[in-house]
Amino acid sequence: MSRQCDAMKFLVVAASLLLGGCGTESTTTGHKTYLYRTTSGQEILTTLRCGNQTDPCNERYRPATITNNPADEEFWQFEMRVRVRALIGIPYGRRPEDINVIGTREQCEAVRAKVKADPTEPCKGPFYFRRDSQ
Repeated sequence: MSRQCDAMKFLVVAASLLLGGCGTESTTTGHKTYLYRTTSGQEILTTLRCGNQTDPCNERYRPATITNNPADEEFWQFEMRVRVRALIGIPYGRRPEDINVIGTREQCEAVRAKVKADPTEPCKGPFYFRRDSQ
């Protein structure tokens, strides 16, 4: 019985640590965010700080701020529910993950249509952001 309790405690702690780092992308005015340029040249608007799950801090990261100004650059957002699996491969739920797409609603829906493995919600927006000076 003690081993089962220890195993259950381990799973609860592991799940909380894994999910604790998973936040949703903010669309709140004034929120600081980052523009990340992939090696293929695509720009991604993300709240992940450099050195996190993408590349280490480098010249491909640029600061940006979420605004409420239609004169700024537009982005849309959709929610993807990613399947969560235990370390031994057993699925035990889904974790919401917000995906920001720079551009129009049509561009956002085109990106969303490419997501096949996980369920998604329709694109929401428009939201706006401003590229900050370094």
